[in-house]
Amino acid sequence: MTGMMIASSVYAQNFDAAIKSFTEVIKLNPSDSAYAGLGYAYVLKEDYENAGPALDKAIEINPESALAFGLRGYVYLKTKQYEPAIHDLTKAIVLTPKGAKDYNENQGRYLVLRQEAYFYQGKYKLAIDDYTKIIEFNPDKALSYRNRGRIYFFDKNPARAIADATKAIELDPKDPESYILRAGAYVALDNSSMAIQDFNKTIALDQKNPENYNNRGGLYYMKNEFESAIKDFSKAIELATGDNKEYYGNRGKAYVRSEKYDLAYKDLDKAIELDPKDDKSYYNRGRAYDLNKKYELAVKDYTRAIELNPKDAERYNYRGKVYQQLRKDKLAELDFQKARELEK
Repeated sequence: MTGMMIASSVYAQNFDAAIKSFTEVIKLNPSDSAYAGLGYAYVLKEDYENAGPALDKAIEINPESALAFGLRGYVYLKTKQYEPAIHDLTKAIVLTPKGAKDYNENQGRYLVLRQEAYFYQGKYKLAIDDYTKIIEFNPDKALSYRNRGRIYFFDKNPARAIADATKAIELDPKDPESYILRAGAYVALDNSSMAIQDFNKTIALDQKNPENYNNRGGLYYMKNEFESAIKDFSKAIELATGDNKEYYGNRGKAYVRSEKYDLAYKDLDKAIELDPKDDKSYYNRGRAYDLNKKYELAVKDYTRAIELNPKDAERYNYRGKVYQQLRKDKLAELDFQKARELEK
């Protein structure tokens, strides 16, 4: 931190000792750097409530302190006060002395924080502009391209996201996250084949992550390659150590499409056991019962799926068709009418 011996003052992560030390210094010499140091110690302790007033005082004493504005901007960001964060971080960027040996490093730090505030506000183009400046300071950092590509993705510009992810991969071909980003952008362009290629690479780099298999399985499912999808969902279940109800739900859905209804029931039963409010699994189990002509059970599951998510027209349509099979025409017509209302 420019102008301060913060690193040594924090006593190798002993934040309470640093806070006590800066408080004593302030009693003797209430300077902006002492208040900024106190604020920084509180920031490192993640005590933002006390960090704010210390940094306010530092800025009151020295309204030209880039460090104090930068730290207070960080506090505002962490407490989700995005407009004040942007204001303070912009001040820090403007006040950072040009020509200083750590100019690029400090500018990059403040720009990273400001783009995050812009991002959370949904101001993606401003966030992209900040990352473009960061890349100008250091054009060989893969992470910067990957992060800018992520913002392009959220800004619904998958082509630019692919370009940035590709550059990130060129700079760091062993980073699985860049392949995941590019795969997602390919999916947005309806190019599931290229997305699968990227997930093949991701899995080669990170073979123990169940989410990689789950994502590739989802792509195979989209391509109606259900056996490959089932294989990947099974691997995800095998590797999962935490909540895996999504993986059971996905494999169950693939079993439905493969007309392996008994296996579908087992997986969807498990998904519902793990999350009794999983509307998708009730719906998919209802589809399995429906296609297997177990209409009473299908109605029960479609009804539960509708109770949990009453805004999906497709569920009313399918329940209506089952009611027709059960000769309950009035109930069927009510469902079709509700589906038409939701589809408007």
